[in-house]
Amino acid sequence: MPTILDVARLAQVSKSTASRVLNGFSGTPPEVRERVFAAARALGYEPDASARGLVRRKTETIGVVVAKVGDPFFAAFLRGAGDAAAEAGYSLTITSGEWAEEEVAYQRLIRQRRVDGLLFISGPVLSPKLRQQLSRSDLPVVMVDRDEEDWQLPIDRVNADNRAAIARAVAWLKSRGHTRIAFVGGPSNVPAAQRRLEGYRQGLRDCHLPYDASLELPGDFSPQAGIAALPRLLEVRPRPTAVIAANDLTAIGILRAAAEAGVRIPDDLSVLGVDDIDAAGWVNPPLTTLHQPCYEMGRRGVELLLSRIEEKALQTRANSRTGNPPTPEPGTPTEVLHEVLSMQLVVRESVAEIRGTHRREDDLPSGSCADAAGRMGGERR
Repeated sequence: MPTILDVARLAQVSKSTASRVLNGFSGTPPEVRERVFAAARALGYEPDASARGLVRRKTETIGVVVAKVGDPFFAAFLRGAGDAAAEAGYSLTITSGEWAEEEVAYQRLIRQRRVDGLLFISGPVLSPKLRQQLSRSDLPVVMVDRDEEDWQLPIDRVNADNRAAIARAVAWLKSRGHTRIAFVGGPSNVPAAQRRLEGYRQGLRDCHLPYDASLELPGDFSPQAGIAALPRLLEVRPRPTAVIAANDLTAIGILRAAAEAGVRIPDDLSVLGVDDIDAAGWVNPPLTTLHQPCYEMGRRGVELLLSRIEEKALQTRANSRTGNPPTPEPGTPTEVLHEVLSMQLVVRESVAEIRGTHRREDDLPSGSCADAAGRMGGERR
């Protein structure tokens, strides 16, 4: 196989010059750079990743701490993150935080120092100890699907509009005649679940629907939570005509329990989920749900992280040359970013429109509720 010495000889430059060009360092005249690249292409030279990492003081690897590696919900996040990393010549090393063990996973990656940056995907509210560790670390970090209100960390984040999306879903259901709308929540220590519960309550207020504590049931994002919720929903009087599950797995549990109990979906009870996992379109009936842009969130999280990694490299190079703080390159982020991506309604067959009811004019969506129902839009799949 061709070596960097072969490239240098063909390009008529020194080995060190060829190495600097191929490892991305600046300061070489354009015509020399072109000769080196042309020689590498002609010879079919492929740089050794580990050697290049030692030269550049980079591993070209991103560490990913994901709440539950085996959960199908996280597959789209990882696909988006993997695609963005691969396009930049990076690879991912993935470790599971299993909700309560993020601190252990983080410490493992930090001790090994095998990554240039860390991407956290979902999980519970950060522990005070992990917050302190992150605030003191010089390793670039980006959080995805960590919708915490009291953040106070200099870390970029990418989230979905959990609260607003659920409020819009309540308005959309009311526009279809539903005024008794139940909600089955998620884990109380997970920020996204907290925001979705807040969105449900906000939607009721916006649509002037009374709050009924018996329609708000706890859950844990599992199908079992939906199975356990259905009997309780059937006991409430008057019964709800629709239920929003905090995620699709819980909604699928409701569908299964309904089938076993002889409850017709959507004639007797309409069901709306959140996330739009692959299984949502294959259950019976196909599940109406809010599509969470997981792929886009994972991809954008890595893009922000790569910008931070490059920003750190720029600072290191500038400080080594002058000892002074550098001027960031154009397009390099200098402020902490919090990007919020919108969920979209996917209309399938698990929600019915209540027909033939004589609703009073003041029962119809109005004001912010009507606006939310209109913005919900939705596409049928």
